[in-house]
Amino acid sequence: MKYTTSSEKVKELDRRAVEEWGIPSAVLMENAGRSTVELINEEISPVPDRALVISGKGNNGGDGLVVARRLIDQGIRVKTFILAEREELTGETERNAGVLERMTNEVFYTEPSGEELLKSLRSNPPLVIDSIFGIGIQGELRGDYPELISAINQSNGQIIAIDLPSGLPADSGNPPGKAVRADLTVTMGFLKRGTLVPKGRQYTGEQLVASVGYPEKLLREEGDIWEVMDDRLAGELLPARPPGGHKGTFGRLLVVGGSPGMTGAPILAARSGLRSGTGLVYLAGPEEANEIFSNNIIEGLTIPLPDTKGRIGLESLDSLFEAAEGKDGLAVGPGTGRKKITSRALRKFLSGVSQPKVLDADGVVAFSDAVGDLREIDNLVLTPHPGELSALLDFTPEEVDQSRFRLVPELARDLGVTLLLKGVPTVIGSPYGEVSVINCANSGLAKGGSGDVLTGLIGGFLAQGLKPFAAARLGGQLHCRIGRLGAEDLGIDSLQPGDMIELINEVLSDWRREKQGKEL
Repeated sequence: MKYTTSSEKVKELDRRAVEEWGIPSAVLMENAGRSTVELINEEISPVPDRALVISGKGNNGGDGLVVARRLIDQGIRVKTFILAEREELTGETERNAGVLERMTNEVFYTEPSGEELLKSLRSNPPLVIDSIFGIGIQGELRGDYPELISAINQSNGQIIAIDLPSGLPADSGNPPGKAVRADLTVTMGFLKRGTLVPKGRQYTGEQLVASVGYPEKLLREEGDIWEVMDDRLAGELLPARPPGGHKGTFGRLLVVGGSPGMTGAPILAARSGLRSGTGLVYLAGPEEANEIFSNNIIEGLTIPLPDTKGRIGLESLDSLFEAAEGKDGLAVGPGTGRKKITSRALRKFLSGVSQPKVLDADGVVAFSDAVGDLREIDNLVLTPHPGELSALLDFTPEEVDQSRFRLVPELARDLGVTLLLKGVPTVIGSPYGEVSVINCANSGLAKGGSGDVLTGLIGGFLAQGLKPFAAARLGGQLHCRIGRLGAEDLGIDSLQPGDMIELINEVLSDWRREKQGKEL
């Protein structure tokens, strides 16, 4: 399982591992270097016969020296530059430097502007390993470091960063100056939050996680360590499919949405709800749109609602409450529009139903002038993008986007909801302080209707009996995977939300086979 956390938490874990658990820092550093080389061997085949390692004086530099040692043991010629005087090195880094000196005479202590170092970079070594700065870096790199970073970035070899590309802030991912642009980042123990945001991803290249050797119990004792969703976790969350089940066994989902010109959104949500495994799906929307719904949802049922000029309004409520009776999950908001009469109706409806429900798009914005009302709605999943969430807050969409790691846990607890904030990365928080991250950067998902597919998936899993936090995580990871498959098949330019729905079966079938194999 992968986790993400803050730089301060990593420092605290290191301290506790050494001081409270009695794990020598030398062991942590050796684990980090060994695991890094194992991952390099897996990722790069064959590993080039020549490498250049550039290390700092702290623990990140020490990790790099362990890597240099182990590459030498593989028969690779390694030239190592340490950007400090020998006596300036910290304890374990100094010890590893001594071991390395006994192994090779190609260990050099130098300034960042050292001519031999820059000459070596200009010779284009096939592998350049950056272990200069790690999570401790604060602010802009100064002195001769920007020149060195530029030389590293201009080299033709493959650049591997240890823990973080030097100059990249671990938490914000927004370097104030120069930073290494790596082809591969091998991060220690955790994905750093700054490497998950779009700006940070420009510097990390592919990311792999090296094992440092923290005890699992230590991780469980600490807060602010969040899981990063993957296929294994998603497969474990899949609802049971008993062989003797019938359509009622697998839940009844009610999708509520639609307005003039926006009939496609609830149709996409209903179709993805059907594909999620839900036994019965109903689409309730304005009577004026019912013919369109009926023509496009042949496996589901449609429920025409009395409307106001083609929109859900207060006169829709009696029929809407009746439609909700006997349903196991609700998906509300796709394509409803933002007219005040519709917003009032949606608020009244949601406050009067007890089923687990997912609220998306215009349904979220319906609470822009009644945010406190969300606290009175039980079993609620909100799935806004930054613009929709900003309508509930005194923030701009950009501020919401940049503050997602802080905002999501705070708002989920404060409002008593499961909050899934779309974007890169997607962050999901529960009312009980649980947080999960979906690391899914795919511009093919940046299409109108993509969020409606997600709404239907989450609604379908709610109807099948999953709790809100589990349904949000499973739906989010499934949405990520079908988006990735679709981009591979059709390209990020041409992928459409409807294409993604046709791929749900492929991913769910893979997860189901894996889960059943483990249960045998």
